[in-house]
This record gives sequence, structure tokens and C-alpha cells, in this order.
Amino acid sequence: MFSPKIGKRGFPTGRYAKIPAVVFLALVLSGLLFLGARAEQLETNIELFTELLPADKQEKLEDLEEELHDYFCDYEWIEDFSGSQIPLSFRIYLVDESTGFEDRYGARVHVSNDYDLQYLDKDCHFKYRPDEPLEHDAIIYHPLAGLLDFYAYLIIGGEMDKRATLGGDPYFKKARDVAQRALFSEYYRGWNRRMEELEAILADENLKFRKMLAVYFRALEFGENGELENARRFCRSALATIEEILKRKEENEGFLEGFLMDQEEQIARFFTHHYLEIADLFKEDPQGQEVFNLLVTMDPRHQEIYGKYLKD
Repeated sequence: MFSPKIGKRGFPTGRYAKIPAVVFLALVLSGLLFLGARAEQLETNIELFTELLPADKQEKLEDLEEELHDYFCDYEWIEDFSGSQIPLSFRIYLVDESTGFEDRYGARVHVSNDYDLQYLDKDCHFKYRPDEPLEHDAIIYHPLAGLLDFYAYLIIGGEMDKRATLGGDPYFKKARDVAQRALFSEYYRGWNRRMEELEAILADENLKFRKMLAVYFRALEFGENGELENARRFCRSALATIEEILKRKEENEGFLEGFLMDQEEQIARFFTHHYLEIADLFKEDPQGQEVFNLLVTMDPRHQEIYGKYLKD
């Protein structure tokens, strides 16, 4: 069935905007158009900030936030999807970069899962016309759709890495396909950097960290189910992998230094988001002292918290 986008005034937008209201209503009543059918794979939160745009541009974009929400919801991003929805938050701050013949925009974009994955991009540029609805197209490149797809796949890939070992691979590769098409488009600005960021995720040197994520989140799943012994066992395994990664950096000082430094920062971000979960898991463990000693070494930023349990 067709699922049209409905604007704030209750009328169809996008490809259905030109359908006369009477005809549109007749189609709905006859069942040829189905409203509200959505593949609920993503739990989206879209915020569009247009305050810096001229008044006429703000008016042109009054339905864009809703269109972006539909763009993410009315699409099958993940094949054979199961489990909880993947949270996806986009905050887009727009400025006007229009030429004399085309509406163009610059943007600062913040993308996250409202938890432990986030990307900030200050160098986004695209064209947009309300009468040309956004569509998922693997052949014809659209600069706004490409930007949305790229970051959506980064978040999806990061989340799927948590659910299965290297489960994010298909989605990171989809992001790479988007980036490669963007690099050969008129709107190539900023895409070399995005491609480099993606390649760092997919690099062989990053495989251990990505595999660790599936183990750690399996530990959390055990914990939520009350299986503390399994939760602690899996978490210890995840921490042992992190320890191995950090030792490798020390042993290879000067070799792949830039990448390994990025990975060290990646580990620091991991602990920033998860140190309380880990501490809570081991705080009543009779053998938890060894874990907290290791945590003090690997995550000195939170040694005060770990030290509390060592003193106890």
C-alpha cells in the first residue's frame, strides 16, 4: 500500500501534494492509500532549528521537520529486524547558502543514540526544495538524503555491533557506499573527512574493540535478567579485551600512533558512558577487588568512584 506524508495542516505533502483534496480523501476512503503504516525500526527524535534563516526560507521549511521524521520511519533500514527500536536523534541547525537560482543550506548537525554514540558535523551543505520530496535512492544522489543516510547507518551500525559480533558491518558498508557516491557529486565538501572517520571504524586495528562491545552488552543483558554470574563473567572478558588493546598501544609506541591514540580516546568515551554500570555490577562481588584495581589502571578519570569500592 501507499503511505503518503501528511503535513501540519492535514493535507498530503511530497509526491502526493498535487493530488486534489477531494480525490485524496476518496483514495483514503477506498483504501488505496493507507495512512500511518510505518516500519518501526528507529525511534526518532528530529529537531530542526531555522531561526537563523530569512523569514521566507523558514516558511518554505515549515514541513521539513515532519518530512525528516517520516523519512526515517517509513523505510526498512534493517533486514530481518527484531528486538527493541534503535534510538536516533538528529539536531540540525540551518543557515542560508542559497544561490540566485537554487535554495541551498549549510548546517551543523548533531547525531546520536541519546546514549553512547554521537557525531558532530559542522560542515554540512545541501540543496532542498519542498516540492521535491526526499526519497531513498541508491542511484541518484541527493545531498540531504545522503547526509541523513550516512549518519543513520553509522548509528545503526554502532547499535548492531552491540547486538552481535561485528553486526554493524552491513550498515557501515552502506554508509561507505553513500560516502563514495557523495565524493563524486557536486556536494563533495566534507565527505573526505566523513570517509576517514568511517574507515577508522572499519579498520582491522579496531576489530577487537568492536567485538568487545557485543560481549559487554551481552553482560548487561545477563544483568538485566538477574544472571549476575554470567554478567560478571562476560564483563570481565570485555575488560580483558580493553586491557589488551591498551597494552598493544604501549608496546607499539610510534607505530600507527594516530590511530591508536584515537582508539585510546574511544576507550575513554566507553568508560565515560559505562563506568557506573560496571561499578554497580561488581560492587557486591566477593572477587570484585581485582576488577576495580584493573579499572583504576585503565580508566583513571573515574578512579575516585572505583577507589570507593576498593576502600570498602
